[in-house]
Amino acid sequence: MFIRSNDLVLASEECREALISSIKPLRLSTCQRALILLDHRLSSCLGRSGSQASLFLLASSIVEHAKAPLGRDRFKSLQHFVLQLVGVKKCAVTVLKSESRAGMSRFLGQLLNEHDEQDKALVAEQSTFWLQSILQHGLVGDKAATALLWIRYMSSSQMWKFVDFLSSGHVPADASLAKDIVALLLSQLPDALQNLEDAHGVNQLVKLQSVLPDSSALEPIISLALRSQLPPVYPSGLTQEDAPSITAALAFTRSRNRQRRSRSTGVVDISQFLSAASWTSHTRQIVVDVIYLQPTVRPQVLAWIQKSEKNVSADHLAGILLALVDSSSAPEELVGDGNQFLLSACAKLLEAVKSRSHWQTQRSSAACICQIIRDLPSVRAEVLSLVSKDFRSFKRVALTAPILDITVAVQRYCGVAAEGTVETVLDHSWTWAVDAFSQEEVSIDSYQMLEAISVLITGASNIKAHLVEPVIAVALQNHLSNQRIIDFVHKLVRMVSLKPATVNKQLQTMVQHPKLYEVCGSSVSHPQARSSIISLLHTVFHSHPNNTCQPSHIAPLITLYGGTLSAFDRTLLSILRLYETTRKVSVASFLKARGSAGDTQALNAIQLLDPNTMFRTCVSYPQWRKLDGHADESSLPVIDDTLYDPIYVLLLFAQLLAESTSSSALVWVQMFRTNIVSLILRALSSDDGPIRALALSQLAGLRKAMQDSDMVEQPHVLHILNLLKDQYRPSPLPSSSTSEDHPDRLPTYTTLHLSHSLRGIFYPSQFTYPLTARYLLQRPELDTTDVPMLYGTLYSADDQWKRDRAWMVRFLADGMVGKREWKVLRRRHTWDLVASVVQGTGEKAVRQAALKLLANITSMPFTITQLVLKSSLVVWIETQLESLRPGEDIAWLKILENILVLADTGKLDAATNGEWRVAIGRCLAVILGQQSMPIETLFRALQILLRLSNLNPHSTQHPSLISAAFTHLISTEPSLTSGQITLPPTPPTLPPHSGQDLFRPPSEEHSTWWYGQCVEALWRVSMGLGLKDTSEHWESLTRKVLVWRAYAAAETTPLGEWVRKETVRSLACA
Repeated sequence: MFIRSNDLVLASEECREALISSIKPLRLSTCQRALILLDHRLSSCLGRSGSQASLFLLASSIVEHAKAPLGRDRFKSLQHFVLQLVGVKKCAVTVLKSESRAGMSRFLGQLLNEHDEQDKALVAEQSTFWLQSILQHGLVGDKAATALLWIRYMSSSQMWKFVDFLSSGHVPADASLAKDIVALLLSQLPDALQNLEDAHGVNQLVKLQSVLPDSSALEPIISLALRSQLPPVYPSGLTQEDAPSITAALAFTRSRNRQRRSRSTGVVDISQFLSAASWTSHTRQIVVDVIYLQPTVRPQVLAWIQKSEKNVSADHLAGILLALVDSSSAPEELVGDGNQFLLSACAKLLEAVKSRSHWQTQRSSAACICQIIRDLPSVRAEVLSLVSKDFRSFKRVALTAPILDITVAVQRYCGVAAEGTVETVLDHSWTWAVDAFSQEEVSIDSYQMLEAISVLITGASNIKAHLVEPVIAVALQNHLSNQRIIDFVHKLVRMVSLKPATVNKQLQTMVQHPKLYEVCGSSVSHPQARSSIISLLHTVFHSHPNNTCQPSHIAPLITLYGGTLSAFDRTLLSILRLYETTRKVSVASFLKARGSAGDTQALNAIQLLDPNTMFRTCVSYPQWRKLDGHADESSLPVIDDTLYDPIYVLLLFAQLLAESTSSSALVWVQMFRTNIVSLILRALSSDDGPIRALALSQLAGLRKAMQDSDMVEQPHVLHILNLLKDQYRPSPLPSSSTSEDHPDRLPTYTTLHLSHSLRGIFYPSQFTYPLTARYLLQRPELDTTDVPMLYGTLYSADDQWKRDRAWMVRFLADGMVGKREWKVLRRRHTWDLVASVVQGTGEKAVRQAALKLLANITSMPFTITQLVLKSSLVVWIETQLESLRPGEDIAWLKILENILVLADTGKLDAATNGEWRVAIGRCLAVILGQQSMPIETLFRALQILLRLSNLNPHSTQHPSLISAAFTHLISTEPSLTSGQITLPPTPPTLPPHSGQDLFRPPSEEHSTWWYGQCVEALWRVSMGLGLKDTSEHWESLTRKVLVWRAYAAAETTPLGEWVRKETVRSLACA
């Protein structure tokens, strides 16, 4: 078919498709045979443009259809084969006519990828030939057009030679050819910029633009070239074009960092951009970048603004003026002899903010005005006057986020003088808020505006309550499940003095809202909204207690109370106490009513409690809990929200004793099987004296009530209570007692053992029952200075010795809560025994329990010095890390951090000559030597590294530790989530760490936030060690900090903002 086809036939696409169909299925051999036939004819028709074009079109169709069937490797072989054909090689060095060039262009486009370095290497000889031809003979006629087909595949260094040639005045006069050259440059220069060695290439591009017919064609490339030399130091962060996500931004800065290392910034002539007849966004970006890179151009740009301010659009004016103010080391110098041009510029920008301009123009204009207000104190009064005048006339429909940003700035920096402006804006904000809250969905922009309004009301002195009331009403009615809106309302309620009648009305709206139980009934569905609602209720109840503390307001909340240690239940319990204090009435009737009706409502309420959760509360008793409820929330340890509140349990049991004059054996058994008495026993080791007094009085009441019980287990229970009674001295006479006389605190190991014993009586299937019963029956009294059953279980000879040993280590961990418990453990050298057991076992249960025990021990400062010096604790940890188990790294890190934070460093340094810190460094090196680790674990490791660097900045370990941490940091970047950066619901736990939160699984939901904290910590380590000039990672770390600051607000990362400013200052000094 091919032999009989002439040029006219081959020019038809249908004919070419038919020829290709005849050789299907396409294999490498069939494609090669077909292309050999084509090459034979191509060799015989040199000089015949029509024939060459038809053959190139047919060859391109064959190549196009062969890509998918052949696959990558075979297609590479086909590429090599085609380029070695005689006819193709002849055409590659021959000047082609227009028709032939069109066919050749399509053929090369299908055969080669102009952005693939391997494909470029295949035709390096041809591209070099045509480049040399251009350099020698210029760009003229068909030779130049043919050369353009091949030079698009030349190397980056050759591309810069071509740019240098063009910038020297060799741009062709032919408009069509010049247009093709511009298209070639736009296509190839982005790749060439990746290998740009110095700033000379940027100067070449600037010079080339001045000689091209289309002067703005190269501006995108020039802008990209300048950005490759500039770190991300813009006050507004990276643009969407730079990188749509933080992962892309980090990749972008990594590539730019490689270019910047050996590059010096040249001098770019900015005058041609300033004098451009029409500006684009790229023109503005070029001027902004040059302002940051070349401090010497700033007077020139400032003079241009003063002269041309009226003719420049607000968008361009804002960007350039913002760069001038931000990059100046002495911004007041911009004012000079007069500030009229600045005020005129601010007036223009304010007009853009108020108008219906593009949102980007509004935001950039507002950002510029805020920067001027912040950095130029000499013009604040005049700018405030302009803002006040303009804002006094705007209508509520014009309220936008940029207007609020400007108002926040004048409030922060102008103080009392801005009160009138702030009041005006807030008055319009309430009307806007009513409209926004009336909608079912609230936009992201509206949330940003709410944050700005929250800042304004914090510093406002006169907020009109009658304007705020509708906002609160609409928000509560339509958005009770929206945490961010409820937090905003909460702030309003705290800042505004509302009338009692209004408060009652809003309170009724909340407690009678149909979604209240849906949102607050479960801690799983809406945890954050649930916490916000109860905080708002707490504030509302305390605003006017005499009015708010009504039974109709309390009753709906009772069903929401779960009696747990969660912040929700603790806050709700505080509201109930306020009710009792104000109304002088107990809420016991409400709480009891949650059970079934009857004479023993308290028992019914107790039976609603889960026995397993009750005993977990006993084992993990909250030592911080106080009867008066006054505890510093910021100093609380990690709290298990599922545990019951001991105060609620104690008060409920007291109500049971008050109700039950005589009960049947079944009732007693039901009560004991809830494990409530075990928790009361454990409360005798509470740090709070009033709780101990309450618990002891209830146990005394229980013992008295049990005297006449016919319960089978009565003797066993009385035996435990009698053993406990013998630990207390007789009560003093009433006349000599004081309110401060509280029962002595028993060691936790004693009360916890009694709790296990009592549980075993009513759950005899528990394996601990025979152990605890035998131990108690063998002793006439309790020894509170010893650990019960220590040797019998730790070195058990029973068949279930592994189970007994693991239980004992867990028991030791659960009981280690204070100084008295440490004295008990130290008396028997308990930790040394546990360490020897762990040394010889690989059981996961034993190891985890031992780690929890060690965490509890090291969370107290009086234990560490003895363990490190006498028990060689750090050396033992280093030995254990030789066989690090999966999931244990975070536990070891928290233990090491406890040691670093709480140790008496002076005493340890004197005793070990600093070797203990070196050993901790070796432990950290082992953990960082893992192949991978979660981002939260890396954060914890960096906290230790930061503390080590502060203790001993001259250690030789630090560079290797920094390199290992940096490697882990890089490995986490591809998995970072995109979108808005959100903070975790709970901040990172601070040392000392207890065993309760030792193995909390890391969360991947807030990985970007954790990444930012890791970057800041590692940067602080490098900065503190003075590695700015010696560390190979310093520049990369600085860029990561800048990227983090670009995606997180400046308020979120003060360190990132400081680094950005210092980077700008260093650019000015370069």
